[in-house]
Amino acid sequence: MLLFIKLVYLIIIAVACAVGGLAPLIFKKWFGEKSLSYSNCLGSGILIGASFIHLLKDSQELLEDQYDFPLSNLFCAIGFFLSFILERVLFEHKHEHSMPIGLIEQTKHDHEEQDTGNELKLFSVQLHKKNDDETQHGEENSFVLGIGDINQTSPHDDGDDSMINLIDSSKKNHKHGHSHNHHKEKQDQLQQPLQQKKKFPFMLFAVLSLESFISGSALGIQDNEVSVFVTFLAIVSHIWSESFTLSASVMKTRQSLKTIYISCIIFSIVTPLGGLFGLISEKILTHSQSNFTTSILLALASGCFLYVAIFEILAEEFSGDDHHHHHHSDNQDIDIDIELDDDQENNVGHSHQHKHTRKNFFKWIKLFLVGIGFTFMSVIGIVV
Repeated sequence: MLLFIKLVYLIIIAVACAVGGLAPLIFKKWFGEKSLSYSNCLGSGILIGASFIHLLKDSQELLEDQYDFPLSNLFCAIGFFLSFILERVLFEHKHEHSMPIGLIEQTKHDHEEQDTGNELKLFSVQLHKKNDDETQHGEENSFVLGIGDINQTSPHDDGDDSMINLIDSSKKNHKHGHSHNHHKEKQDQLQQPLQQKKKFPFMLFAVLSLESFISGSALGIQDNEVSVFVTFLAIVSHIWSESFTLSASVMKTRQSLKTIYISCIIFSIVTPLGGLFGLISEKILTHSQSNFTTSILLALASGCFLYVAIFEILAEEFSGDDHHHHHHSDNQDIDIDIELDDDQENNVGHSHQHKHTRKNFFKWIKLFLVGIGFTFMSVIGIVV
């Protein structure tokens, strides 16, 4: 009878895990791409809560009567640094923060065009100054810096006529050659980073699968109905949220739907496999041996959870788009000072301030969702 109850519980856990894994797909359909970032932040809070409040606590309870030394805390730290070494030292990879080569070349081309335009602007200013010196009529002429503004009639020699015609001809040829496809190509290049497929989150998948396997083993190894039910309730209350976190992270890397479904299915059957391992271990290992093994694995998983939540999710989500701002500010120096009128300065300042405020607003939303995820796991820890 106890074996049948365990199998039913494992099936329910697998179904709950699958439902949680499909939830981000529904969120994306209803709320758009932004919901993936929000789901990721919610999931990071869940992972931090699961690490400190569930896994580490369960590990300590299993070892508290056997050792005075805090082995659970030690192996939690080992799990954290082991994850760091695996990802950042042995299998180092870079996150997709750099711009694609095509976009860099396009930007370089734009800057070259801008430098040419600045040289023409400088010549136009010098030309107008020369005309003012020659006429000496005391006329106050207002000139707006720009290639298209050299249309005023003023006395000048044939050399100046030729140079102005050359500037106007250069401008017209540039417009004719680039006006049709330049804007579309630039848009395609800017959209390219959004369409690139990033690396599958193997580290997150590995640590979540490890924790799920250990949880299933803990259920399978229990020897009475009450402990089996308590363990089942503890697992099913948070396993769906871990599946939710995994699917949201996989979707954020722009994997295919097939990959998302496969990862969701594999993760859903990990806990039942752990349960079967627990059933076998119950017949082989003694109670103290199984408790020690489970506690060490739970502590390791706790450290892995903490690493993934901080370095894999939060660091990525809160890095923002700062690299874009650095790129736009590198080549903005020009040969002459251009004085903007008051309206232009106000518009530029207002636009920059609006973007900065909007960016901070979204970061506060993400931080709020991290807190919601952590609070959710805290409440479960109190209730269960």
